[in-house]
Amino acid sequence: MHRFQANALLLAAAIIWGTTFVVQQVGTGGLEAITFTGIRMLVGACFIMPVAIRQYRKVNTQSHQASSVASSSISAGAVLADRSFT
Repeated sequence: MHRFQANALLLAAAIIWGTTFVVQQVGTGGLEAITFTGIRMLVGACFIMPVAIRQYRKVNTQSHQASSVASSSISAGAVLADRSFT
């Protein structure tokens, strides 16, 4: 990766990171926490899905099983954490 690409990706991450706080403050005003979290995860999945599908075709079956368990655990943890605060 070239230095320009790395700096551009870092800038994009900083912009996304900085603007999500404002979106969360506005979004939680009109929605329940679990609804907001669910919508947020669906939007994230839509952006990640093309990359995940491409990577899915490159790795072997054992890696698929491990990543399925890991992603299920992360999703369950997010839901449980959200439930504990409501």
